[in-house]
Amino acid sequence: MQAVRSSIARRLVVGQSRGMATRSGAREDLLLEKDPALSKYHSVKDTVSAIKRFGDVLVILVAAGAVFEIGWKVQERNAARAEESKSAVASQSAE
Repeated sequence: MQAVRSSIARRLVVGQSRGMATRSGAREDLLLEKDPALSKYHSVKDTVSAIKRFGDVLVILVAAGAVFEIGWKVQERNAARAEESKSAVASQSAE
């Protein structure tokens, strides 16, 4: 059974790795050539990566701010609970 599976797998992989059987024609070659009219439009790969990096940093800052805010709220709530428990203990001892 294992031999049958490996045979089928090999056929699938070989079938996918084959290239095109025909060569491109003259029209396709002309379409793939560099166009001098487009030379004024430079590559924006560096700009796009800088914007992505800025977005990543911004997401990290927002997440860090949210975590800080949650921690601050928890700390305030715990302090308020401690204060309430102190006042409750003080009122019970005064009675």
